[in-house]
Amino acid sequence: MIVERVRKCDGIRTYSIDFRDQQGRRVRELAGTTRKQARDLLTRRLGEVRAGTYVNPRDVDRDRGPTFAEFTERFLREHPGQRRSDHYDNMVKRLLPYFEGVPIRDVTRTDLDRLRIRLMTEPAPKLGRPLSPTSVLKLLRTAHRIFKMGVRWGVLVVNPAADMEKPSPANPKTRFLTIEEFEQLEAAAPEWLRPMLLMAVSTGMRLKEVSGLRWTDVDRGSGVIHVDQDTKTGRREIPMSDTVREVLDGVVRHVRSPMVFVEADGRDYASERRRNRITAVTTKAMRDAGIDDASYHSLRHTAAAWMVQAGISLYEVQQVLGHATPVMTQRYAHLQPGHLLRAVNAVDTKLKASRERETPPASTK
Repeated sequence: MIVERVRKCDGIRTYSIDFRDQQGRRVRELAGTTRKQARDLLTRRLGEVRAGTYVNPRDVDRDRGPTFAEFTERFLREHPGQRRSDHYDNMVKRLLPYFEGVPIRDVTRTDLDRLRIRLMTEPAPKLGRPLSPTSVLKLLRTAHRIFKMGVRWGVLVVNPAADMEKPSPANPKTRFLTIEEFEQLEAAAPEWLRPMLLMAVSTGMRLKEVSGLRWTDVDRGSGVIHVDQDTKTGRREIPMSDTVREVLDGVVRHVRSPMVFVEADGRDYASERRRNRITAVTTKAMRDAGIDDASYHSLRHTAAAWMVQAGISLYEVQQVLGHATPVMTQRYAHLQPGHLLRAVNAVDTKLKASRERETPPASTK
């Protein structure tokens, strides 16, 4: 039997299953937030009872499983996409204070709803004010992804974050530089940073991809740079432009490092601490150049914007940037020359043709 309940405190709908074990003892078990989850779990439990493999929780000490902190260690180690950015690392650090020592199986939908309210109403550490809706959305999406992997890896039965209410996403920030601003940035930046700035704006590569670029990733024979992505898009290839070739030709290859961008003593920039230094120095150079509201990541937006403004299709831009779906690339659509003009002109052409058919020919008298 499936039991549906709507909580009076918050209106959330939950489902439980009610059945009897091999000894005829009645068992009630929480089954999730959708009827399908409850139906699937009930089918599985009844199958276990018929096969004699069902274990009643009353008969054994409950295996509480890994804590949230322990599971997120595995998540960061095994989840795809770790090379491309530090997004999940940063999000997990911000979630840990809320669930660190809690067994991940004990985290409920109610706990996550309380988390959402706290994030949106209580001042965030070191910030002094509640997080923006966009920041809250990123954290909740990460939580959803963590619990989804828990289900996939067999640690959880249901995802407590499924169908969780989230703030509406704000319009994505697409600050990009003009060519004049980029020239000012180059002039203000220290010499060691300029090749990495030029590489980012020429390829659209992320900071982690630029700082982690190895000489083995550079294929001069085929004229491409290989960028590893353990994501849906897989390993992508970025063709080398003349500017990229000039950047690579100007870099002195260090005998003690496989990395492209290193300091004179061979130290690379691949660690989080060194990447943070690049971010800080870039931000300072932008301020010195009079460029507001921009960061190193703005160079990725700049590459996309310049490509779209030059008439490159969004599909091609998506492939260069390595976006998993065209939705992320769509933010640059408004920069295309004649944006949407062809669409309305197509309707206009059809209307004109229709009017020409309906208009009788002029009298020849």
